[in-house]
Amino acid sequence: MSLPVNSAITQWHDALDGIDPTPMQTTMRLSRLFHEVDGKITGNIKRFDLQPWQFDVLATLRRSGPLCASDLAESALISASALTNRIDRLIAQGLVTRDTDPHSRRRTLINLTPAGRELIDATLPSHLETCASAFPRLSAAEKAQLDALLAKALGEN
Repeated sequence: MSLPVNSAITQWHDALDGIDPTPMQTTMRLSRLFHEVDGKITGNIKRFDLQPWQFDVLATLRRSGPLCASDLAESALISASALTNRIDRLIAQGLVTRDTDPHSRRRTLINLTPAGRELIDATLPSHLETCASAFPRLSAAEKAQLDALLAKALGEN
């Protein structure tokens, strides 16, 4: 178990002569929370024999429908260079296809196959349960407040 943030900040106060370490406490808490939640989400995704990147791509295509590679990379928060290899791997697994855009023969769209859709649909209920239980110490109102504050910090308001 890692040291509680309050204890770490107290130690930093003692170690740093005249420098206030309290600005670190929020980032320390966010980092610890991220690792805790990410571990739960990743563990759940792996139960379905998926890696997090596979889940992200399949989930993005499930919610968005067919996308060109650049839009998929942007929407799934993946670099375009990394996406090409990942798409090739998903094609080899029979989870997605590359198809010519019916509206523009110069564009290629990435589509879920029926197997890809079935797999992502099988993971979503469990994924949503994992997300819903990610903050057991917070009330519904506190979760909404946290979400609003995080959106504000990210400039999404």
